[in-house]
Amino acid sequence: MDAVKATIVAMGGAIKVESQSGLGTSVIMALPKSSSTQKIVLVSDAHQKIALPSAMVQQVLTMNSASANQVISEGFIQWQDKKVALCALSDLIREPAVTHSAAERISFLILHQLDDWIAVKVSEVHGHHEVVVKQTGPQLASVPGLMGAAMLPDGDILLVMNLLQLHAHAVSNPFARSISISIIPEHAPPLVLVVDDSLTVRRVSQRMLEKQGYGVALARHGAQALELLSQLSPAAVLLDIEMPTMDGFELLSRLRSDERFRTLPVAMITSRMAERHRQHAMHLGANAYFGKPYREQELLEWLAQYAPVQNLATSHTGIDNNQTLTSTV
Repeated sequence: MDAVKATIVAMGGAIKVESQSGLGTSVIMALPKSSSTQKIVLVSDAHQKIALPSAMVQQVLTMNSASANQVISEGFIQWQDKKVALCALSDLIREPAVTHSAAERISFLILHQLDDWIAVKVSEVHGHHEVVVKQTGPQLASVPGLMGAAMLPDGDILLVMNLLQLHAHAVSNPFARSISISIIPEHAPPLVLVVDDSLTVRRVSQRMLEKQGYGVALARHGAQALELLSQLSPAAVLLDIEMPTMDGFELLSRLRSDERFRTLPVAMITSRMAERHRQHAMHLGANAYFGKPYREQELLEWLAQYAPVQNLATSHTGIDNNQTLTSTV
């Protein structure tokens, strides 16, 4: 019961156990109204797991590689006399696309809400779960498609996403989608590389920076950041410390040992606020050190020193809406 109590308290609720001799034991739990129990479908694109409300999932289709490639080339799936527009989960959440072998079977989800339909290609469907979904608060209320967060029995915390809403946002806001590095026009806005293993932090940072007129590339850890840096030249890097595969300290050390990135402005953004961590980061060559949650104005003032945005409107019109950015969320 200690584990149950810890989980409920973390949600902002309470638990009470009442026993009466000869009658039995009652366990009374109180959960905040901001939480609700929902059935979800857990899916992934091989890099990132997310949860989808089961009520939106009409069907899961599994195809062999040849059939999947055909519907991908057509851009839609014919389902129950409907032509359902097709997109990839990796595109919606901006993860690197996964290459499938010819022998693999590929899954597609048919999603429906009100009058909206889309088909979403995923790498894997991990099954149904019943979870407690908690609202993420007013700070993330403006993030498109974010419905809340949930914890699985193994302790993993997942974002619950409305992909129909996210898809509609991408269609109606072409600049919010990715921008191709190989064909960035001459007057493109300064590019900021955000490296953080938290999907929520990446999305919030991206939204804040794009609102100020910056271009944004995203990476989940240092190894993905290095891969992106082989294709692009950002004006600045916002770097977390604790990440899988390659942490922020190792990435910073590699950047400073590479002649191309020796003077690249790097700000560490981390929950590690001990002085020894700050000193180590500065010794490795960090230009600034901010704690989480950071103050937006303070971060923007630092960025303005190295990557000033001339004009928000000018920056936006300098981008061709049909371009695509190679980035990882």
